[in-house]
Order: sequence, then C-alpha cells, then structure tokens
Amino acid sequence: MGACGVLPWFDGRDRDLRELNRQEKDWRAQQIRAYVFEYTRSCFCGPETLRRVRIDVRGDTVFRVTDVQLGTDVTRVPFANWPTIDSLFVSARRVITNDEWKYEIDYDPTFHYVRRVSGDIPNAADDEFVETVHTFARSP
Repeated sequence: MGACGVLPWFDGRDRDLRELNRQEKDWRAQQIRAYVFEYTRSCFCGPETLRRVRIDVRGDTVFRVTDVQLGTDVTRVPFANWPTIDSLFVSARRVITNDEWKYEIDYDPTFHYVRRVSGDIPNAADDEFVETVHTFARSP
C-alpha cells in the first residue's frame, strides 16, 4: 500500500478501543457486583426513551428499574432493554469498532464506567443515540 493509503486506526479508533479496554479493566478490578445508577437513553429505539430511570443491579443482573419522576416500577416495560454498566461497555465497543459510526465516549474518573456514549451514522435517518449514566452508587 502506498503512503497515501488510509488505515482505519489513523482516525483514533484504535486509541479509543485501547482506552475503552483500559477503563473496562479498571472497572472490573473493583469487583462491584451490586450498584444503582440513574440512566437515560435518547434514541428512536422504543417507548423507554427519554425516561430517566434508577437501575438497581445485583449480582451483575438488573434487579429493579424505577421511573425516577413517577416512582413506578418499570422493570418489565415491554420492549425495554435496561442496561448494566457492563453492557454499556458493549455499546461503546460496538460503535468504536464499526467504521460507519461517529461517536463520543466519556468515562467516570472514579469508578471507570462508561458515563456517556453517543453515536450517529452520518446521512442515515433515525440512528443516533445517547446513553447517559447520571448518578452511580455501590449497593450494600
């Protein structure tokens, strides 16, 4: 390949993937298996979008999801796919490794989880999304 060839890692994806892996390693090293966090998802992906929820995770599994504004249990809302912190790493990895996506990722400096991940495919309709962790606390 000539010097003018474009290699995929020149756009920073390789660096971003290394940073994601480092943050995930630091997150896992803490061995936090029970925690709560407030979360929103903005996208064209179902009825739970834009709803701020409190997600209670126990043993790495979603235990309860509560609508923050209404105080109601929304754990079993049809078509809802509530995340764990681990699944937010999966979302971030998916957008980093797909060359079509433009993205931004932010990490929590204390616990090293994905605090915010957003993605968009330019010139595609209704594909953009933002997932945000607003608060986080370990559970006893």
